[in-house]
Amino acid sequence: VLLDGRDASAVRDVIVPIYLYHRYQTAAAAKLIGGVEFEYGVIGQGPKDVSVVPLAKQRDALSAVVATLDPAELDIPDELRALMIPTLGTYNIFGGGAERFSGMTDPLFDTVGAADAAATISLSALLAPARLSRLAEMSRTDAEALAPSDVYAEIERTIFARPSAPRLAPISHQLQSRYVSELMELADSNSAALAVRNSATAQLMGLQSRMDGRIRLVRDPNAAHKLELKRRITAFLERSAPMVSSRTENPEIPPGSPIGGAESCWHCE
Repeated sequence: VLLDGRDASAVRDVIVPIYLYHRYQTAAAAKLIGGVEFEYGVIGQGPKDVSVVPLAKQRDALSAVVATLDPAELDIPDELRALMIPTLGTYNIFGGGAERFSGMTDPLFDTVGAADAAATISLSALLAPARLSRLAEMSRTDAEALAPSDVYAEIERTIFARPSAPRLAPISHQLQSRYVSELMELADSNSAALAVRNSATAQLMGLQSRMDGRIRLVRDPNAAHKLELKRRITAFLERSAPMVSSRTENPEIPPGSPIGGAESCWHCE
């Protein structure tokens, strides 16, 4: 609550922690997706098993995190947005000195930009390479386990759904664009398992194909966005890849005996 006499523009100072109040809960919930439970221990003190987080708990966590991507939840009422006038410091070299959302619509508050920031937190957590790599490994041995494709499908059901109001369309478009960027980064990530990189590429190919059926130039206010999204995906998939060896790169093999030896073949002499 801002006290009487405070600069009205201080609303911009307090909106960040309020609007992103869920960021830490989102990170905590995401840890359950592809999560494992374990205890550190030593041999001889009893078994210290590694167990996968129950599937039902993983699905609940996935639904909870994806709910933060609902454009309706990310919108800001006009009454509140009207209060977020810029500070005097915005127009000098010193800035305001507080934590604020950046934007492209000054002096108006950039709601779409704020939504993009919030969505990036959730998407980065959901599409973390290590998390999806664990899901790929779990689904390899358990047909009932969540797979990376389940995460993609859950995200897309929310961000590609028809907006409930025209004012939400720009937020949906920004979230879709951010999601596609995250998939592209995942497809090229050296930190993700091969199965995950392949699944991200396949998801982009599927989106590219589905865009063809969604683009209707006549009386479609979303046509420009769909065409641009398709153009970006096509450019990524058809990009010129750097020259690579025809052989599969060798994995990093743990040192043998003697451990730490510099010899490439310690037993050859």
